[in-house]
Amino acid sequence: MSKLNTNAKLGIVVVVLGALAGAKLAMGSRYGDTDTVNASAPLFATFKKDDVTRLLIEGPDGKKAELAKADGHWTVATESGGKADQALVDKALGALEKLKQGRVVSSSGDPVAYSVDGPKAIVVTAWGAGGPSSAPVAKFALGKAENDWRNCFLKLPGESSIRSVEANVGDFGPTTGDTWRDKTLYAHGETEKVEQVEVAGPNGVIVLKREKVMGEKAPAESATAEGEAKPADPAAAKEVKEVVWNLVAPKEGRAKKWLCDSLAGYAAKLECSEFHSGTEKAADLGLDPPQYTLRVRFEGEGASKDVLLLGNKGKDGKYACKVPGEEQISWIEGWKGDYLTKSVDDLLDAPPPAAPKEEPKEPPAEPAKGDDAAKPADGAAPANADGASLPVSDPAKPNDGGSGG
Repeated sequence: MSKLNTNAKLGIVVVVLGALAGAKLAMGSRYGDTDTVNASAPLFATFKKDDVTRLLIEGPDGKKAELAKADGHWTVATESGGKADQALVDKALGALEKLKQGRVVSSSGDPVAYSVDGPKAIVVTAWGAGGPSSAPVAKFALGKAENDWRNCFLKLPGESSIRSVEANVGDFGPTTGDTWRDKTLYAHGETEKVEQVEVAGPNGVIVLKREKVMGEKAPAESATAEGEAKPADPAAAKEVKEVVWNLVAPKEGRAKKWLCDSLAGYAAKLECSEFHSGTEKAADLGLDPPQYTLRVRFEGEGASKDVLLLGNKGKDGKYACKVPGEEQISWIEGWKGDYLTKSVDDLLDAPPPAAPKEEPKEPPAEPAKGDDAAKPADGAAPANADGASLPVSDPAKPNDGGSGG
């Protein structure tokens, strides 16, 4: 009985192994070979991302980005030498450094079918200190695996083998805006340090000022000893109770804090959504002269400075803008521009509802004073000084001493 059970178990094992072998053959028939080439070993053993000084990425549809490093800063050579987005560069170099040798899936397959050649391929080339005049420290072609965001196909120059590697084609290109340039228009300081914001527009200049409302410090948890000396500086006994925004021109009043905090954030730092590449000139976009000028003053500064020139709102809802003194025209999202073009009425905070007015009440009647107090009420008997009632003559009786008739 036990022998039969043993034979049955062996039969199950054989069937399972046969199924696994069939699956492996099926995979091999789809991708070609299934050899492993130290899959977890680095693809470029001596590569160090900090040594890279030039990076060329040739993407689908003829797109190309060439990034150059000088004095520790990256620029986009293919976009007029504009400052590169450091986060995008770090992402690409980090992904390149992490590449493993992967698994060979084909030794003779059509490279176009694996997207490592043709219109869908991405070719990455990196150079070290010698730049393009020296041999690359890394070069490969990358293709996206269909319905698989974690893996890609990769082919090295001079090899016919095609590998499957853990990578994402999105690491080697900008995610939005199709540019490697840094979209930060300016970064002048911390939002919390903004003391005043001014917006000069068609209807004049709006001035908003941040102010700190001071108050007495809350008593400490442990009461101070009786007779302990008080601080010599009265200001030391006060603390910031609230930070508010006040409109100081052209009207005066309390402003909406949440709205002014947003304005202060845009005055301190602002990013664009894209760079203008059309044929329209600054005057065509309402930037010469500008429709609005944004100014900011930080704590400790004597005067406000211009930080942004704002133009017209485009058909897609975005606003054209420029940084003073620069030629580049950019576009910011419509909701950001809408904040910068608020009217005085939009900025003013609604006053609290007035309390209902109470009608004055009539005061209670006061007791009579002086001569009136000595007078008895109608029909009452007159009183002596001590309050006793005086006798009243009976009109039906004759008076004493009177003669009878």
